[in-house]
Amino acid sequence: MRRPRMLMVYPRFARNLFLNFEYMLPFIPGKKAVIPSLGLLAFAGRVRDDWDLRLVDEHVREVTDDDLAWADVVAVSGMHPQRARIEAIVDRANAAGCVSLVGGPSVSICPEYYPRADYLHLGELGDGTDALLERLHQSLERPAEQEIFATRDKTPLSEQPIPAYDLIDTNHYILMPLQFSVGCPYTCEFCDIPAIYGSKARLKSPERVVAEMQAIYDTGFIGTILFVDDNLIAHKGAVKEMLPSVIAWQEAHRFPYPLSAEASINIARDEALLELLREARCTHMFLGVESPDPDTLVAISKRQNIKDPLLSSIRKIQAHGMEVNMGMIFGFDTDTERSGQAMTRFIEAAQSPVVYFNLLAALPKTPLFDRLEREGRLLGDDHKKSDDILNCLDTNVDYVLPNEVVERMLLETVEQVYASEAVYERTTWNLENVNPQQRLGVPPLESVEDAATLARYTLGTLSLLVFRLGVLDEDRQLFWAFVKRCLELRAAGKLESALEPILRMTPIAHHLITWGRTLLQDRRTRARRPAPEDTRRRRHIPVQQS
Repeated sequence: MRRPRMLMVYPRFARNLFLNFEYMLPFIPGKKAVIPSLGLLAFAGRVRDDWDLRLVDEHVREVTDDDLAWADVVAVSGMHPQRARIEAIVDRANAAGCVSLVGGPSVSICPEYYPRADYLHLGELGDGTDALLERLHQSLERPAEQEIFATRDKTPLSEQPIPAYDLIDTNHYILMPLQFSVGCPYTCEFCDIPAIYGSKARLKSPERVVAEMQAIYDTGFIGTILFVDDNLIAHKGAVKEMLPSVIAWQEAHRFPYPLSAEASINIARDEALLELLREARCTHMFLGVESPDPDTLVAISKRQNIKDPLLSSIRKIQAHGMEVNMGMIFGFDTDTERSGQAMTRFIEAAQSPVVYFNLLAALPKTPLFDRLEREGRLLGDDHKKSDDILNCLDTNVDYVLPNEVVERMLLETVEQVYASEAVYERTTWNLENVNPQQRLGVPPLESVEDAATLARYTLGTLSLLVFRLGVLDEDRQLFWAFVKRCLELRAAGKLESALEPILRMTPIAHHLITWGRTLLQDRRTRARRPAPEDTRRRRHIPVQQS
């Protein structure tokens, strides 16, 4: 008798979503997506002993009819921007006679979004997972009505199974996810993380963290490990206890992985922690800055951002070899018509190469949503779910400023910040000031296959960059000026490698420039469409914020 079969699906995001990095991926042979779903990989690790599993990431390939014909159960996970695609996959699973199951962050916070799924799994791995699996063990027939399984007793993070990295080709991805902690002690008005994971940090042991790094290494992955914690320093003392183990593992393996993370900006107050991160080869740090205006930060309960001057905090992080990427939001109640200009000046001063722009949206179960609902400022819920509203740059909020003014400010800021010259200027600043502080390492080279993969990436990426950016692209002069600067710094002994920043930074620069141009063109096209009769009653799908 065959084992039951579960098809796990990670739905694709909409076109031109910033975090898809879709304009960078074509430069790196073999890479097809940015990051896999850690939730699905962890769930797969939990069920693999009793099920035959197949995991399809639609950023790598789409679900086929053959996949559905193979499966008994179709399990889907995603975030709010993937909602429309989650629903489409559920409908396909139901039509094929499969049991449909939805889990992950979107359904956990808004189970009402998915009325057509057979089973809903809310929350993390735990007793709800056990009850769900027992129910599926009893029957693989579709239930008469939807059943919901919510985890109350969570499995401690260190006791969860190692994510099933072997179900995917890790070298299809730029990043591999690793989670150290969940939860955040801060209560930013627009953020739903405390509602999903709680305000008290729950942690993995240092031994478990390096075990997962080893599991990633054993797949031959070449790329960056991303700590997906919403705030790496939710428990700062625990991070300081964990990092020495990571440093020791990195050193024993010749520092194969750059590390990336997200933290609150008050990380800059701890010099010892910043040095540990540099020693561990942490090369990128994402900061939710949101706004350079102190009054705005107070109004949205982001007081951790005003304890020290923002720019001085950013400089301290950059001085320890970490490129600072920032999240910025338009549409706060305190914004004025000059907010866009102030944000542009701040970004220029911060020299952040990558900036994630958002229009403020009210996520369900957040203080912002509750407040705006009381004030009657949530727009209507009759807008069709289409790809062009799933890119984190639309809203369900009636702003204090006219909404068209807020959107115009955002687009003007994007146009300035992601102009070709501006992108290469910030990229070059980081080359000169941040890269010299970074550690370099050697990717996994345990086999002939590892060496062949590395050679394919290196030679393939270099040839594509030279041809596409150095010959065909309209910004080729900026590309060659950056290459020249890399060679100058290497000759002066200020860089360990000229090749590493060329291979890594120029595809990102191209993505930023192309994303900005595409967004502006899309918005111009949309502006020419007939306006709906009653735009004030439109309510867009809530989107994830930085």
